[in-house]
Amino acid sequence: ESIDLPKFTQPPTGMPEIAYHMSEHSVHTSPWDPISDTDTRNARRAYRAATTGMDRKLGSLLDELDKLGLADNTAVVFHADHGWHLGESGSWRKFTNFELCAKVPMIIRAPWLERAPRRSDALVELVDLAPTLAGLAGVSMPAGESYDGVSLVPVLDGTSQQVKEAAFTQYPRRLKDGSVPWDENSSIHTDRTQFTHMGYSIRTVEWRYTCLLYTSDAADEEDSVDLGGGRIIIKKYE
Repeated sequence: ESIDLPKFTQPPTGMPEIAYHMSEHSVHTSPWDPISDTDTRNARRAYRAATTGMDRKLGSLLDELDKLGLADNTAVVFHADHGWHLGESGSWRKFTNFELCAKVPMIIRAPWLERAPRRSDALVELVDLAPTLAGLAGVSMPAGESYDGVSLVPVLDGTSQQVKEAAFTQYPRRLKDGSVPWDENSSIHTDRTQFTHMGYSIRTVEWRYTCLLYTSDAADEEDSVDLGGGRIIIKKYE
């Protein structure tokens, strides 16, 4: 009973069904059919246990750096590649463009940055890690190449609160059955020619905007979709 349950277990009213993903048929039939409280608590307890186990492994790594005398001149970056749903709004696992899936933990330790804030609300992306590590190491990124990320050092050393206005996420869909668009629609381990939709999500300080747009590998030309005030370009995947 010490494990809390999701505050909202039903999908938001009017949310496009293609935005959801479900593949846990042994424990519920759809995102609108919540998993039992007992199974939900067991799953959330197991997730916390996995997090505790990872924390211990990280502690062992940091202890070893101390023993080797490398702690003060070694940057350590801890991050995940995706978030995780634990029953919130009827969603489980990953495979969405929602906030809980798009956000990832990111912890950066650079002991020589004396003004480093303990916590930051800055918008960051995983593509920022390469230029950030280069900046922390005092080296330049390879010349003649382009990079989507920016260095987070200004945030880490306390000289800036933000280094970008928005963070972007993309995750595709593979629609198998239009009558149940949320069922088994993950694109994992699937050739991209089988993708039927692309999910785009933009996160600013105050808002997240997400849309899922139809895409087709058969399209030879770039297509665009009017979103009312702007257009998103849909490109064929090569």
